[in-house]
Amino acid sequence: MVIKENTPKILKNIIETIKILHDESEEKIYNSTNYNTCIKLYAILEAICDRIEMHNNIRQQRENWNILLLNSINMITLTASTMSCIACCTDSDAPLLSLKLSSALLFSAATGMLLVMNKIQPSQLAEEQRNATRLFKKLHTQIQNKISLGCNNNNNLSESDVRDAIEKILAMDKAFPLPLLGGKMIEKFPSKYEASNWWPKNKTRVPPRTDRSGESKFDSWWKQFLARLYLSYGRSLDYWGPVPLGTRGLIPKKKTRVNNKMEINESNNGWNLELENEMKEVIEVVKRKDIEDYERLGNIALKINKRLAMLGPLLTGLGAIGSSFVGDEMLVNFVPVFAGALATVVNSFEHGGQVGMVFEMYRNCGGFFELLEETIEERDLNRRENGEVFEMKFALSLGRSVMEMRELASKSASCRSEGCEIDEFANKLF
Repeated sequence: MVIKENTPKILKNIIETIKILHDESEEKIYNSTNYNTCIKLYAILEAICDRIEMHNNIRQQRENWNILLLNSINMITLTASTMSCIACCTDSDAPLLSLKLSSALLFSAATGMLLVMNKIQPSQLAEEQRNATRLFKKLHTQIQNKISLGCNNNNNLSESDVRDAIEKILAMDKAFPLPLLGGKMIEKFPSKYEASNWWPKNKTRVPPRTDRSGESKFDSWWKQFLARLYLSYGRSLDYWGPVPLGTRGLIPKKKTRVNNKMEINESNNGWNLELENEMKEVIEVVKRKDIEDYERLGNIALKINKRLAMLGPLLTGLGAIGSSFVGDEMLVNFVPVFAGALATVVNSFEHGGQVGMVFEMYRNCGGFFELLEETIEERDLNRRENGEVFEMKFALSLGRSVMEMRELASKSASCRSEGCEIDEFANKLF
């Protein structure tokens, strides 16, 4: 009788023990499958930490270059101008000749040093390394978060995460090179403003003319239009046959109605048509206002930097030539003095004001907006971040709240329908 009474309890304990052992075995299997991937990601983190340290050290070195070279060139130029001025007041031939030669030598040295400094633009080099350090720190944090979420929530880490991290590192290495020789240095005086690019190009984007099925551009557009039309009424085109590639991520498998509002389930990774339209409206504002403004300012900074880079060595070279003829005519005596003083002002404005750094800042801001645009245009929803999370991060990156960004999107849509230009920029942060 005692055995019969205790049998259910014994069986219950056995079942619970089997469940615990089963869960532990699953956890071990999970840990074994993710172990190699975690090791690779941690190895990538070590490489990123090394790059952060290298770029930070190079940034400090090139900031010192800018300060030391600017002070040295200005002191040499002012010294040469002073010697030319003293030579104008000297009557004897021997001191006059020595002063003229010394002044010409100093002006020539200042010209050569200034040509090298204007070629490499130390302030712009320092800004490149500053941005590289910031972006590598950001990538380091992203990989750390991915490892933490993958281990705590039992989300499998795959080899694609390793490949994506390596591609991002190599893209940033190419965008922010460390060496100055061998043609690897970024061109400091391009023909026109171009935004920087530090992310790997998306290889899975749909070609502009045909999709994977070989359909024409019009057929693909027509199917996308029908898909969006049916989606607005809560229906799908799945029963018509294969859904075109451009709308595959936008067609939900299941919809529920909550408070008379259609909600998209998790199959779309938190994205729906309303959110995508909102993002596209904000990107249109970024294109029409922010990108155009930064492109205009970037071209202005580029032109100013080019003019100053040519004017500085020209003035010091003129001072070197003028100092050789000091004492011959009265007007010639003023040439090296004024040329040296004006060259000091030009160099201080160019390198002390860090015009090259300002140009590089505009390039990176333009690259930031292009990266946002490319992320929005990604068709594969599985490669996108979760819609709600992306909306929040997108709003914060523009210096806005989520509600403010939604108001901006509605304002942009109303202005576009009325045919007028929106009167505000999308970005409030910089």
